[in-house]
Amino acid sequence: MQVITTDIHPSAHPDIAQWHTDRSFRPRPDRYTLLQGHVLPTRGGDTLFADMVGAHKTLPPRWKDALEGAVGTHTHALRGDTARHPVVSRVPGPTRTALYLSRLYLTGIHYPGGSVTGPSVD
Repeated sequence: MQVITTDIHPSAHPDIAQWHTDRSFRPRPDRYTLLQGHVLPTRGGDTLFADMVGAHKTLPPRWKDALEGAVGTHTHALRGDTARHPVVSRVPGPTRTALYLSRLYLTGIHYPGGSVTGPSVD
């Protein structure tokens, strides 16, 4: 497998409006995502990957506390598939935690104690 990385120029503004976690709306979502390009455009076609372990690591302690035990509802609007997953997940390895969110599919967050909010993952 070849991994290609690039630095995004500060003036570039990638369209992140549709960012998502692949298949988070399924009860057993995929564990890994792999992207293989067969025909690559000369411009555009950008795919970005986010470090959700790093995202969790940099959260303020009060946010980490608030999200611990929270469960997100993920819904595919067109298919109607819905699943619930912990917002903070344990990643296999030496004590690593990650955020499990999806701007495109997250329709609600259920906090310990019963409170529910709409998505807010910006």
